[in-house]
Amino acid sequence: MDEAALTGTWGNAAGAHLRLEAHREMAGEGLTRALLGGTQCPDAIAGRWSFFSTPDDDGMSFVDDRFTSGDRIALTFGDPETSCLLSALIRRDAQGLSLCLVEDPDADCSAEELLRAEPAKPNKP
Repeated sequence: MDEAALTGTWGNAAGAHLRLEAHREMAGEGLTRALLGGTQCPDAIAGRWSFFSTPDDDGMSFVDDRFTSGDRIALTFGDPETSCLLSALIRRDAQGLSLCLVEDPDADCSAEELLRAEPAKPNKP
């Protein structure tokens, strides 16, 4: 998926919201409602997002701002001593694109946790 398709606000019915901006800044709130089993990360965040590389032969991947597409992104926030790293797995199903937020790359989401693109709000005059 390329970055243009990810830019915007994502949310779920439980009240989680994540805004990804084109210049790689992001902010989120209510994120515990998007993570199956909860998280050690704060419920409201602000920071940066980047794509992960394609996994190598050993299954390892890394984050780099130079990447402009991929199927997983990193959400980083906080100061270096208390920073938290969440990943968003990019998925496509019959309802369109979704993001599955995880702390553990082996974790998954149920339909209730998935974040979906929210419609753009009209500009007020």
